[in-house]
Amino acid sequence: MIFKSKIKASFALLCLTFLSIYSLKNLRLTKAAASEYENYAVEFEWFGMDAEKIEKLVAIPFEEKISKLPGLVSARSTCEHSKCVASLVFEKGKRPSYAAVSNLADELKRSLGQDAQNPKIYALSQESKYVFCAAFDKTLFSYEELRARLLPELKAIPGASQALLSGGQAKEIHLLFDDKFIDREGLLPWELAGNVQQGQARALCKKTAPYQSQFSSLEDIKANPQVKKSCKAEEGLQKKESLVRVNGKECLLLSLKSAEENQNIAISKKARALIRKTLKGREGWNVVYDNGAEQEKALKKILAAFFETLAALAAAVWLVFRSIKKTAVALAFTSLDTLFTAAAFSALGIPLDSATICGLTISLGLMCDAALYVLDDCETSAPALVVCSLTSVAAILPLLSLNAIVPGVKALGTACALAIGISCAMSLIFLPAFVTNQKPMEKTQKLDAAFLNLYDFLNNKDKKIVKLSNFLYIIPVILFVFLPKNLKPADSEP
Repeated sequence: MIFKSKIKASFALLCLTFLSIYSLKNLRLTKAAASEYENYAVEFEWFGMDAEKIEKLVAIPFEEKISKLPGLVSARSTCEHSKCVASLVFEKGKRPSYAAVSNLADELKRSLGQDAQNPKIYALSQESKYVFCAAFDKTLFSYEELRARLLPELKAIPGASQALLSGGQAKEIHLLFDDKFIDREGLLPWELAGNVQQGQARALCKKTAPYQSQFSSLEDIKANPQVKKSCKAEEGLQKKESLVRVNGKECLLLSLKSAEENQNIAISKKARALIRKTLKGREGWNVVYDNGAEQEKALKKILAAFFETLAALAAAVWLVFRSIKKTAVALAFTSLDTLFTAAAFSALGIPLDSATICGLTISLGLMCDAALYVLDDCETSAPALVVCSLTSVAAILPLLSLNAIVPGVKALGTACALAIGISCAMSLIFLPAFVTNQKPMEKTQKLDAAFLNLYDFLNNKDKKIVKLSNFLYIIPVILFVFLPKNLKPADSEP
């Protein structure tokens, strides 16, 4: 269907625009992916359990559960005293949702009982680095205050897999067991401590076990008949396992991990807002590093380059055609093509990252060309426009197989192909209704003639010039593929 009425075409474009804007709510803003695989790391903690028991009770059952997930390439488990970490590697684009993995981990945790900790799940590439980290002056903030007021709020942020407060000491209840009594009675310290709240049970063997409580105070614990017979209960401070200093001052450090990389920007924004809201303008804290803010800043720079390119394109169109109407229509359709391409990203689940934004920026000229073809001559331009679009897409297709050499180039090529295809369809279906019959001005014809004369001169002058120009065409390709930073070999295994 080709629109020839301006009213119908404008109404259809308006509907598509509103639909595209609505679909953008699902568009993910993130950094460019640098791997052909997508990963999860699932961490289980069970204090007091040795590596063999952890492997038998946690690692093997969990591997059996996740083996049925689609797209799984490999699953590797590392077991040590009181801890098990399972690394899950999935094919790109086939990784199950965070909720699907979380449900399997929670199902296993419920079967282990109360002693096992809740599993922590996060993207494998985020395992060694926190997304957001803030330091609090220890003279102005107490460990207990931040633990009670701020830590639960940060843990509840959607997409956050772990919130850690370090540099302080929490209060805990110590149960000092009589080894002879528990050996004679056949008791286990962590079984006896299984009902005590908010702390850790420490046996003389220095093992630690977490537990949930049915007691409300230390006196209730001391009054328990089993506690009276087997151990002594007392309150104390948790062993200081970490010390944090920033600029020479002892601080409390609050760190956040992300479940997925595409949540980094949202998590850092919400973390900052929650800290300001909870602390109500109090000073004495500062952000040590913010991975999400760094990503957002980089993407804003790329977006700024996109709009600068759009402005330069508008100036170039006006300079050649010397028609405000043609320039306005071409610019409007190029902007709409960009919007519809972004909506296609959202519908296909493609994140808006540096690679896709660069792809859109590169495609701006090609999208504008499609509009100018039709504006210049809508009667005969359709076949040429279709062929030109197909050849442009065909030239981009090899980029889809070069992601192992240049990370992110596949997303760039996908963005270019989508943008060119959408601009071709838009120009053929909607643009004829806005075509002007204004002929190119004489200045434009003279400019075209000047370019043609220059081309003929270079081709007829000397073969050396032709060889030099061909060599200059090849240089960008050589630099793009063979620069040292692009020679990073693909991983032999995920």
